[in-house]
Amino acid sequence: MRAEARGGGAWEAILCPLTLVGVVLAAYRPLLDHDGGWGLAQEWDDRNNFLENDLVRRPLSRETLRGMWSARRINVFEPLGWLLKAVVQRLTARLDEASGLLTVDGWYHRIATLAFHAANAVALWALCGAVLRAARVGGDARTRHACAFIAAAWWAAHPAHAEVVAWASAQPYAPAALLVLLALRSHVAVVEADGAAGAALRAAGPALY
Repeated sequence: MRAEARGGGAWEAILCPLTLVGVVLAAYRPLLDHDGGWGLAQEWDDRNNFLENDLVRRPLSRETLRGMWSARRINVFEPLGWLLKAVVQRLTARLDEASGLLTVDGWYHRIATLAFHAANAVALWALCGAVLRAARVGGDARTRHACAFIAAAWWAAHPAHAEVVAWASAQPYAPAALLVLLALRSHVAVVEADGAAGAALRAAGPALY
């Protein structure tokens, strides 16, 4: 089965992921406009998650990292989500010397989420192809790539995901989805692996999940 997986469809294995990224960019093209008026929604959770959240707005330090693993905001405990926000802030914001806080620009957080959404589309394509291959259905490699691409493209452009991609406070859902997709992909890969590789993949699935 592994030899069959490597044979054929190599060109599609490169073209499909690149096309999926293009589908995501086309579907969410308005987000690419930095001056398009997509500011933070100050009357919603963005105020608590960004504007009034010192865990995100203060420069990264041991103190802020400890705070992320002990704090709760609006009844939510999401240390990895706050860490992602803080990293985006650290890479894109400037320090306001008067307040000692980093400035907030919601556009950069949306672009980071958009990148995760594109990665999720590619991961879903790989997962669908692996399921078809493991189940020995879907025809040859080229047909499986095409079927998996249609499913992933439909998912990537579906408006049901607009909230996660466009609303800055929903950012943690995208990387969480990526970890779930990778966990499922490693689980399917166990069918095709043996020995040390199989053992590593069996351990990777629960760890990613």
